Amino acid sequence: MLEKSGIFCYNNSMKKEENYQKLSKEELIKLLLKKEENFDKLKEEYEAKFKAMQIKINEQLKEIEALKEKNILSRVRQFSPKSEHTKVHNEFNEAESNAKKRGRKQGSKNFDYEYLEKHVSKEIVLEPEEEICSTCGETLISAGEDITYKLDYEPSKLIVTKVISKKKACPKCNKIYQEIKDDVFPHSICTPSLASAIMTNKFLIGIPYYRQSEYFFDNGIKLSRQDLCNYQLRATDLLEPLYQRLKIHLLNTKSKCLCADETTLRVLDVNDKSKCYMWVYVTSYYDQPIYYYEFQKSRSKENPKAILKGFKGYLLTDAYQGYNDIENVNNCYCWAHARRKFYEIVKTLKPEQLKESKAYGMVQRIDKLFHIEEIMRKNKYLPHQIREERNNEKYLELLNDVKKYAENINAIPESALGKAKNYLLNHWKEFTTYLEDGHIEMTNNISERAIKPFVIARKNFLFNATTDGASSSAIIFSLQQTSRANLLDSEKYIAKVLELIKPNMSNDELDSLLPWNISKLYNLS
Repeated sequence: MLEKSGIFCYNNSMKKEENYQKLSKEELIKLLLKKEENFDKLKEEYEAKFKAMQIKINEQLKEIEALKEKNILSRVRQFSPKSEHTKVHNEFNEAESNAKKRGRKQGSKNFDYEYLEKHVSKEIVLEPEEEICSTCGETLISAGEDITYKLDYEPSKLIVTKVISKKKACPKCNKIYQEIKDDVFPHSICTPSLASAIMTNKFLIGIPYYRQSEYFFDNGIKLSRQDLCNYQLRATDLLEPLYQRLKIHLLNTKSKCLCADETTLRVLDVNDKSKCYMWVYVTSYYDQPIYYYEFQKSRSKENPKAILKGFKGYLLTDAYQGYNDIENVNNCYCWAHARRKFYEIVKTLKPEQLKESKAYGMVQRIDKLFHIEEIMRKNKYLPHQIREERNNEKYLELLNDVKKYAENINAIPESALGKAKNYLLNHWKEFTTYLEDGHIEMTNNISERAIKPFVIARKNFLFNATTDGASSSAIIFSLQQTSRANLLDSEKYIAKVLELIKPNMSNDELDSLLPWNISKLYNLS
C-alpha cells in the first residue's frame, strides 16, 4: 500500500509538472501570483490568530499577577503592623530590635502627673524612724524625697433618692395643692446623671445595653434593655435642639474649612439592601472644636449636599465622589490616603527591593512634604505663615517633584502601583487645593479620628434596631465627642445639660449650654 501510495504521489507530481509545462509564461505568472496571494492570506490569518492568542495570554498573565498582588496586599493589611512609618523596613529583625528597647526611657512619663497632683484625696508620708546614722553616729539630715502616686478603685455607686410629694387640700372647695418636682424624666427612676452614665458606657466604653442591664440586675435594680433605650431616646429628644445649634456653628466656622468622613451602620428596620451610613463633619484645628455626626440611610451625594447647604469654604475628604459638586464648596483631598496606596505596596517588599521600588520612592518624596508640615505645626505657625511657606519656591519644587516622579512611573493601570499613580494624578487639582489657605490640613486625619470612636463602639453594639435609635446615637456622639474635644468630661457635661435644658429655649440660651460656653460657669473637666 505504501509503495502504491508513493507511486500515486509521484505520478501526480509528474502530471502537475507536465501540466505546468503546457502553460504559457503569462499563465504561469498568474498562477504564481494567485498562490502568493493565498499564502499572504493564510499568513495574515495565522498572524491574527497568533496576536489574538498572545493578547489573551497577556490578559490572563495580568489577571494572575493582579490576583497575586491582591493576595499579598490582603495578607499585609491583615497581619502587618498598622503603623505607616517607613523606618520599620530598615530593620531586618523587628522583634530583635524591639527586644533591645524594652523598658521606659529615662525621664519618660506614663501618666499626667499634673492631673494626679490636682486630684490627691489623701496623702501618706513615710519617714525613716532613725535619727542617727547606725554606721558613724552622725545626726541624719533631710536628703530629698521620692514621690509616687497610687490609684485606688471604688465601684460606681447607685444612690437612691426618695421623693415625697405631699398634698394639701382645701376642706371647703376640695382644691388640691401639690409641689411638682421639675423632672426631665417624669414618672421614671431615671435621672440626668444615670442617663448620661448609661450613654457613656455604651458609646465611649462600648458596653451594650443588654450587658448594662445585667450589671444593674446584679446590683438589685431591674432595668431592662428597653428601659435603657427609652432613657436614651428621651434624653436625645431633649438634646436635639442643642444638636441643631451645633450644626449652625459648624457651618459658620471662622476658618471656612471643614473635614468629613463616613462609615457603615447596620439598622435592622431598614429593609433596603443599600447600606446605612454614619457621617461626621469636623471643624479645623483653628476653630472651636465641633464634631457633628449624622445618620443617613444611604451614601448618596445628596446627604452632604443637604448638610452643607449654606456653607461656603473648603471641604477636606478622602476623595469619595459623593462630596463633589456641592455649591460653594472647594474640594481638598487627603495626602495620607494618596501616600497609603503607595505605602501598602512598600509593606509587601523585602529590604533589598526598596532601592528599586517606585512606590518607596514616592513615599519618600511625599514624606518630605509631611516633614515640613510637621515643623510648621511644632513651631505653631499661623495660617497665613503656613500659606506663605507652602507657596515658596523650595516647597513648590518638592511638590512638583512628586508630580513628575508619578508621571514617570511606568505601571500597568490595573496594578496596585498603577492605581496609586492614577489616583494621585487624576485628582492633582484637589490634592493641591491646600496651597490656597493655611487653615487646610494636608490630611483628613482629624475626621478619620472622629469616626474611629464610632467604629470601635459599633463593634460592641453591632447595629441599631431602628432609624430613630441610629439618629439618637448621632446626637449623643456629637455632644460627647464635641465636649471631649473641648477638654470636658463628657459624662458630667451631658448630665449637667440634661439638668439645665428646658423646652422652647431661645438660641442664645441653647448656645450657653454648648461645651465652650458652659465650661465658663461649671467645672466639668
